Amino acid sequence: MVVLDNYVNVVQAAETLGLHWETVKRMCREGSIPAKKIKNMWLIDKNDLEKCMEYSGINTRNLRELGQKLKKARRQLGLSQAQLAVILGVSNAAVSRWENTNRSPWTRHSKQIFHWLQEFNQN
Repeated sequence: MVVLDNYVNVVQAAETLGLHWETVKRMCREGSIPAKKIKNMWLIDKNDLEKCMEYSGINTRNLRELGQKLKKARRQLGLSQAQLAVILGVSNAAVSRWENTNRSPWTRHSKQIFHWLQEFNQN
C-alpha cells in the first residue's frame, strides 16, 4: 500500500510551481516531473517536486519573462503572432497564451523559443 502523505496531486504541484495544472500533468506524462500514475491520477513525491524546482528553475517569474521577451522580439521584428507561430511550428493560440503567460510552453517548445530568442539577440 502506498502512503500518500508524502505525495501531492497535479493541482497541488501546480500551485507550488506557479504553473497551470494541465502543464504539470503534461510534464508528468513527458517525464519532466517524476510521478506515479495511480487510477488516472498523477501523484508526485514532495521530495521529487522540490528537486524539480531546484534543478529546473521553474517559477512564474521565469515564465512571465519568457513571454515578455517573446512578445518584445516579435514586435521588434514586425511579426504577427500567426507569423511567429509558423516559425516556431506551433499554433497562433499557443503563442498568444505564452505571451500572456496563461500557459507555459512544452519543454520542446521552450528550447525552440530560447533558440529563436538567441538568434534574435545576435542580429
